[in-house]
Amino acid sequence: MDQWRQTRALIQELIRAAAGQRAQLVVLPECVWPAYCIGNRSAYDDARAAGLPDPAEFLTEIGQTACELALGVCVGYIEEHAGRLYNTAALLGPDGALRGTQRKCFLWAFDHDYFTPGELVEPVSADFGRVGLMVCADARRPEIPAALAA
Repeated sequence: MDQWRQTRALIQELIRAAAGQRAQLVVLPECVWPAYCIGNRSAYDDARAAGLPDPAEFLTEIGQTACELALGVCVGYIEEHAGRLYNTAALLGPDGALRGTQRKCFLWAFDHDYFTPGELVEPVSADFGRVGLMVCADARRPEIPAALAA
């Protein structure tokens, strides 16, 4: 959890490298921000108290980069909501606007130690059409892609 500054810089570097290759959409890994394995909830809370930016600030920064480079970005991050943490994917358009999010529904073993499962599965409207966002193991549950396709 203490390497978030380097992670933040690496994410920016990867987005810019993809833009340099004329990408129109960059898809970053699950929970790339600030990290997938956070250790435990108290480690995350300690990192936030020590300066780890709010997830909304992170998404704003990614949105600004997406707008500057005129490309879409799908990024995995830790979402905070009502005192809970979610493993969430966000889709930002080339104008930097948030198009939608999807919380991981099917959690693996240690995921339950700090994440709350998502409950809603809905497509997101992107500039190129409606898309379904799935986070990792959600693709293993046939009802999730089926719900998105329906």
